[in-house]
Amino acid sequence: MAIKKAVRRRRESGGQWSRAKKKLRKSTDFVRRQQFELLQIFRSFKTSTKVVVTSIFFGVFLFGIISITHSLNSISEKQKRIDELDEQIRLQQIANEEIDNQLKGDMDELIERLAREKLDWVYPDEEIYINKAG
Repeated sequence: MAIKKAVRRRRESGGQWSRAKKKLRKSTDFVRRQQFELLQIFRSFKTSTKVVVTSIFFGVFLFGIISITHSLNSISEKQKRIDELDEQIRLQQIANEEIDNQLKGDMDELIERLAREKLDWVYPDEEIYINKAG
């Protein structure tokens, strides 16, 4: 009787061990599946991260090109304006030099020239001929 009980215990415990082994196999399979899914998620995240980083880099690059182009256009316009102002300054300096030369000369000559040019005055015995052809 004691032998039968021992055999029975062994069979029962062996069954428990086999059930435990099956559960362990199931749980390790589950863990492996979870690991595989996490690995795929990580890979897809890694790929999407590359896409996002590349997109951001491209956007910053494009913004930089547009900014530089706008700046160059602005610089070109400002340079044209500077050239125009330089030309005006040069012409004004020439006019100022003429006035200085006139002031340094005889005052009577200056008054006479201004009266003839600006006021169209003439001497009483002077005759003026106007060319109407051109």
